Amino acid sequence: MSAIYNFKDITIVIISYNSQEVIGNCIKNFSNEQKMVVVDNASSDQSINIVRKLKPITLIIQNSVNKGYGSAVNQALSVVKTKYALLINPDAVMQVSDISILHQYAEANDNAGIVIPGSGWELHLKGPNGNTFNSSMPPLEGPFCSWFASGAIWLLRQNDWFVLNGFDENIFLYSEDIDFCLRLRKFGKEIIVCPHSKAQHQESTSAPLTKEIQWRKEWNIIWSHLYVTKKHDGKLKTQRVILQLLCRHVPKMIFHGLVFEKKRFWRDLAIVNATLSYIFGRKPKRD
Repeated sequence: MSAIYNFKDITIVIISYNSQEVIGNCIKNFSNEQKMVVVDNASSDQSINIVRKLKPITLIIQNSVNKGYGSAVNQALSVVKTKYALLINPDAVMQVSDISILHQYAEANDNAGIVIPGSGWELHLKGPNGNTFNSSMPPLEGPFCSWFASGAIWLLRQNDWFVLNGFDENIFLYSEDIDFCLRLRKFGKEIIVCPHSKAQHQESTSAPLTKEIQWRKEWNIIWSHLYVTKKHDGKLKTQRVILQLLCRHVPKMIFHGLVFEKKRFWRDLAIVNATLSYIFGRKPKRD
């Protein structure tokens, strides 16, 4: 691999959790000299052994318990010394030439807080007052700014990260990227989408989707959404969202239980449980 692709002012940051099926594909395109930090959230598989074998110089931080995504990212960024960090999910893949495009955009725009690839993967974007993601977009001809971009792949400035104190560690999983984007925008920085840079992302494949992980996913999506809603939109908006969730999912939970639709029943039960947990002050479980 050409030395031009050994980004001296970029550190690759990956958070792994039972990611042995995908993490090898994620890291194989990087040079053996590329700075890389992997934080492992108490995996029980061979994720870390794969990293050690493919990229021996990688700095590996192994947690004895699953601290959650945001906390693990903060751990990684606390030891990064380069100007930029490329935060990338283990189930995502980027060619070094596409990372180079992101780097060029960031270097050309001092106000760019986050730069992301704009093609080859499903973009999750959101407008300034949007409540849902917009992933259906026409072909893009040039870079543009967004109010939010999924945290699956971010090239971000280390200095901005520290000024904003990184991810909110009250959030175990999901919506930590929404919260950070909102704070970054209030800080006056831009989130730039570059359509000439490509990526691949196999959503929800960072870890095997067991029944337990599916429950945790549904639960944390709701709890984190309520937490971020209150943090940025206030108590009244949060109460409306809570009412909507309970009115929608309690009847569905009962119905799916009566007709023995187990998968849908457990999904709705997780949503109702997370909503009630938020109301009564129960926080996400770290294990």
